[in-house]
Amino acid sequence: MNIRVTAQTQTANALATFRRQQSDIARVQGQISTGLRITTPSDAPADYVAIQQAKASSRRSAAYAQTLNDAQADLNTSATAIQESNNALVRAKQIAQEGVDQTLDPNSRQALATEVDSLIARLVQAGNVQSDGKYLFGGSAVETPPFRVTSLTPGGQPTGVTYTGADTRASGLISPNQTVDTKYIGSQVFQKTGADAFAALIGLRDTLRDTALTDGQRSAALTQQVGVVDAARGGLSEALGEQSAALASIEAIANRVADLKLNADTRSSDLESTDFAAAVVTLREQDNSFQATLAISARLFQTSLIDFLR
Repeated sequence: MNIRVTAQTQTANALATFRRQQSDIARVQGQISTGLRITTPSDAPADYVAIQQAKASSRRSAAYAQTLNDAQADLNTSATAIQESNNALVRAKQIAQEGVDQTLDPNSRQALATEVDSLIARLVQAGNVQSDGKYLFGGSAVETPPFRVTSLTPGGQPTGVTYTGADTRASGLISPNQTVDTKYIGSQVFQKTGADAFAALIGLRDTLRDTALTDGQRSAALTQQVGVVDAARGGLSEALGEQSAALASIEAIANRVADLKLNADTRSSDLESTDFAAAVVTLREQDNSFQATLAISARLFQTSLIDFLR
């Protein structure tokens, strides 16, 4: 059977080929101009799914990295506050040792007591330290100062400091199954049983100012205060050691999370990005094919009356 292909059919076929080739050229040009090989699922279904998975992994890693950064900032700030408190207690110990000297006159002892008052203020300030507007030693109660001066001498010096924070620590999620404590319970840092830093300083100051004591009694009391101050320093050192260990752990996890994010970003980029050299070659091939199609179609459409009557 003789099947004739009409001019209308040839034209339709040619136009369909033109549209397909132009679409292919436009797609490759888009890849070159945007730098993206895949923008929709239809571009490469399997690769598109892999890209979305890699991007989701990158977002999770970024979220953990932010939590790690926040935790690191909190712990660094609180560790600095503990170190500052320890420095204050070191000076308090020196003051106690100086006060043991029975040759000190009342004015000298008063000057030492006044310095201890400033150390107490430094300790309260350290206990109420903040990071990003949140109190670090109030446990989970981060909105209000955890330490409050609750009683004063007639001269306005503190005689009692009370912890008013929470009795639970605040923590942050730093990996799928791991949390880290970032905000400690202040009373467990500054006011451990037998190691109350505030009481140690207040006791030292009051001993220096107690005019009812004989020189011998004062020296004995101040020698005892040296041990009280050392005990308070021991309480601070325990908390500082725990925080230092947490910071080391955070640093290791942060490095791992950074590696995971980099791997996910690299995977996504490798799948998604345009290979410019290959894209240029493909574009040239498609353009050559399109020009050839145009040339062939031009010859086909140059029909004469005799061609039409055949």
